[in-house]
Amino acid sequence: MTPSTQVFSAQSAQQLLPLLAERLRAPLADPFMPDIVVVPTAGTRDWLIEQLGHQLDPNGTGEAILTNVHFWFPNEFNLHAIGTERAADDPWSVKRLRWTLLGLLTANPSLAPGFSDAKSPLATAQRIAELFDRYSVYRPEMPATWGVGTEADPLAPLRPDKQWQYALWHAVHNVIGVSTGERFIAARGHLEPAAVQRALHGRLSIFGLDAYSPAKVSLLAELSTLLDLAVYTVFPTSDRIADLRSVDLGDQLRSHLDLANDMHNPLLRSWSRAGLESMALLSRAFPKMQTLEAVAAPTVLGRLQQSIAHDEPLAIPPHKKSVLENGDGSFEVHLCHGPTRQVEVLRDALLHRLAADPTLHPRDIIVICPDIETYAPLVGPVMGAEFHESVENEAVGARLQLPIAIIDKTTSTSTQVADAIAALFDAVGNRLELSKVLELLALEPVRRKFKINEDGFATVERWLTDLQVHWGIDDTYRAAAPWNYPAGIEAGTWRIAIDRLINGILVQSPEDRETLTGVVGYDDIGGSSIDLVGNLASFVDELSEFTTFCSEPRFASEWAATLEALLSAMFEVPFEDRNQLADALDVARELRLHAATSAESAQLGFREISALFAEELDGIRSRSKVWGDVVRVASLSRLRGVPARIVAILGFDDRAFTSGRGNGDDILLDAPRIAERDFHAEERLGLLNLLSAASDAVLVTCNGFDVTNNKELPMAVPLAELTDAIAGVIAAGPEVSAPKPVLIRHARQLTDPVNFGVVSQNESKNVVKAVDGAFTFDPVAAVVARRIIDVAGEQPVEMVWPDYEWDPTEFDRSSLSIENLVKAIKKPAELYLRERMQISLPSEERSSDDQIGLWPDKREYSIIGSDLVRAKRAGA
Repeated sequence: MTPSTQVFSAQSAQQLLPLLAERLRAPLADPFMPDIVVVPTAGTRDWLIEQLGHQLDPNGTGEAILTNVHFWFPNEFNLHAIGTERAADDPWSVKRLRWTLLGLLTANPSLAPGFSDAKSPLATAQRIAELFDRYSVYRPEMPATWGVGTEADPLAPLRPDKQWQYALWHAVHNVIGVSTGERFIAARGHLEPAAVQRALHGRLSIFGLDAYSPAKVSLLAELSTLLDLAVYTVFPTSDRIADLRSVDLGDQLRSHLDLANDMHNPLLRSWSRAGLESMALLSRAFPKMQTLEAVAAPTVLGRLQQSIAHDEPLAIPPHKKSVLENGDGSFEVHLCHGPTRQVEVLRDALLHRLAADPTLHPRDIIVICPDIETYAPLVGPVMGAEFHESVENEAVGARLQLPIAIIDKTTSTSTQVADAIAALFDAVGNRLELSKVLELLALEPVRRKFKINEDGFATVERWLTDLQVHWGIDDTYRAAAPWNYPAGIEAGTWRIAIDRLINGILVQSPEDRETLTGVVGYDDIGGSSIDLVGNLASFVDELSEFTTFCSEPRFASEWAATLEALLSAMFEVPFEDRNQLADALDVARELRLHAATSAESAQLGFREISALFAEELDGIRSRSKVWGDVVRVASLSRLRGVPARIVAILGFDDRAFTSGRGNGDDILLDAPRIAERDFHAEERLGLLNLLSAASDAVLVTCNGFDVTNNKELPMAVPLAELTDAIAGVIAAGPEVSAPKPVLIRHARQLTDPVNFGVVSQNESKNVVKAVDGAFTFDPVAAVVARRIIDVAGEQPVEMVWPDYEWDPTEFDRSSLSIENLVKAIKKPAELYLRERMQISLPSEERSSDDQIGLWPDKREYSIIGSDLVRAKRAGA
């Protein structure tokens, strides 16, 4: 294949998509040779697979299937380019290097300062492995210089406090050989055409990347002379590419050249540095780069995108607050009270968009959530809540639901086996407290293994509560460090509870009677529960054995063998989910393969193994609805630059997008160079490209008010910068015919009448100006709000429901039952919550307690006294 090069730049990946589709449509000389497309994130990969199926369909039905296209991530591409087919085969990959480092540092702790005092040696080795990998990727010249015996960065000597890294790197080098950085430098300028054709299959496309390291640019420049290369890059401001191409980069030290200072647009000055540095290098390497001009919509968001694309200055108007009342709905910031209200508000805002535009589908919406772990548990039950037209009879009337899919790595999307393993480590790490063990036993893989159904679990929970299990396997466990209880305190342990259950089966008696073993049998066991007691005893035995094993550090080979046996002994899944258990077993086998060979002398503690499994299983997620017609929710790192008609940011608060991942031992931070990785700058660039990725609207939710006192909270700095820019766009643009507020202030409660068109007395909540009619779609909230309005003596309002019409007065319940009359006297608060607020309270049951009571309470004193009297009368 004749080498050729095409480089395109656009403000959004949507503009680049047709060009990639046209390239892939042209057949290769060998029909069995795959196309290689390098993408920045899994989100971009998923979006391309979905969109290319439509683009490449010759019949225009949108039902084509994309085949024989391999999607690689940047690091995977780097390894292929220098002849390594799989990251797992590279001894300098982080996952393998950490074990080599752990073995070396265990044998010689002086190689790394502070290693001998580290609480987690494996975590320390992991951190150093990530540093060495970073050097190879972003400054390969440095490990190449170290490889020839020079203790220096190519431009400067190492600082004294960093020189230990050179010695440690050489120790690793002596064990596993040439590093990735050395191989890269050796290959640069000497790539063999035949080898490149075999590794990269002749046609290579780079799509959607917005940041390039110097090493990446030099590699692409050389590959352009050897194969058919096309680069489709995303860059926010097309008008400045020519200027960047002519910039003298000098010694390429970032401290000597800040390209963002020359920008006129305030967002470009604050957010674009990482992109500007990358484009300065890329445009010099490929001077014939073609720029695609975007046609923005005539909206506030569209004008903001144009101002960024052309680097236009935006002046913040002095009357910013009043200017922000004149938006057009294409950019909104919803000021809320806490995470739950943010999710409720975003749900209703998206439902309004879907109801107003029949051409808009859930798949056209993405939700970026910077704190995905906090918000993920709320997204399903709150954002994906199903509304029924009749709050009394769900089978009557229309239904409404926003389809949601979390496509990121969170505890909400993990597999059942991953959850069970996490619960197992959590229980063992928390002294086998009753609540933690019950959480483990309640999980499906554990109940399936020990043949405990839901009814059986309820019975077990009742038994353990009656038996007053608190924590600890037995008195020996409690007597050991760190608890150091006196010997013989076995009350409330798992062992005494199981012994009482077994004795209760063997010695049936209506009275508490001590057996020959000195154990009082538990008498509340039916004949049908014998198997259940046996299964529970087996579960506790497995748990006890593993807990004992975890009590002291072990060699990696011992951990691997025990964990492999434990996973089979504790968990069972249906045949169709067998891959979940196989994934977990792979982690244990990898521990045996790499750790046991590279760090055979290192002993690992329970906490380290627990953290290792949590990290490895973090990337294994359950099947999601990523391909369905759903709203997709993920972090910025996953959906970075993915185009959508509506882009929403959930939780844009003061701690959002504040990357603090700098490492004090990082040599690159001593003298950072142009286009070397800066997490903070890349995060800001991701936000900038997010604005360009939205074609219709950007919706933002944040904590605008304190939940406890309703005081207004300051915006996060980047959100304040963004609203300043929006104010500048509105002030400089034409007058909006039907203005809507940009900053929408919401009430604390969903049931507040302001959500149904009633203007608040102080007009502090302006949600009534955002939509015509009711803001929320929740019919239960409508019923409660209507009651509040009636009680307050307000004029009843007409509630207009954008998707379906119904009369909320039909749910007025005027009947009063005898039961409710009694509850109104005895438990008025509970009745109010259940009838007015539609909140169900849990039944009053005796709760389990993880703590050992020092003294009986009044009820227990009464029981003890009754037992003593009964025993005395029986002749005891």
